[in-house]
Amino acid sequence: MLHDASSQFARLTLRHKAPKAALMGAGLLLIAACSQDVTRQGYVPDNQTVSDVEVGTDNEASVQSMLGSPSHKAAFSIDDTAAWYYISTTLRKRAFLDPVPEERTILAVYFDDTNTVSDIRRYGLEDGQIVDFEGRSTPTKGKELGILDQLFGNIGRFSGGGNEQGGLPGPGPSGGRGGQIPR
Repeated sequence: MLHDASSQFARLTLRHKAPKAALMGAGLLLIAACSQDVTRQGYVPDNQTVSDVEVGTDNEASVQSMLGSPSHKAAFSIDDTAAWYYISTTLRKRAFLDPVPEERTILAVYFDDTNTVSDIRRYGLEDGQIVDFEGRSTPTKGKELGILDQLFGNIGRFSGGGNEQGGLPGPGPSGGRGGQIPR
């Protein structure tokens, strides 16, 4: 009788623990799915290294030897001023959402027409979008087709094609008579 009572108690205890364990497991999975992923991209030299660059003295070669290759070189110069950009971004991604920039530092080194450093500036997210380095799409003219337009757009646009004799139209070995090979 004692053995029966202890086994019944064990079954009841297990019956109550199973849903709790499943609920805790689901909660842990939910918490893990909502975790954050922090990614750092790019490189910006430290203040000490940047202070070694002298405005009016250093040129592109000396800047590259001190700071390294830039993340981006301006494709066009404005008022004969070329620019090199050292860009670093910290992104935070949560679950399945798109990454959000948390911090961005841009070190801009400007060169005059003799390739001598004319100015050095630092920018951040609070300064707005100084460098448009995320524009990855080119707008195209024309009609944008939806999925149904793509699937059913060509229905009814085909002619019967061919000719009375059968075969494909156009010149061929038969001299333009439907592309049939004479036998």
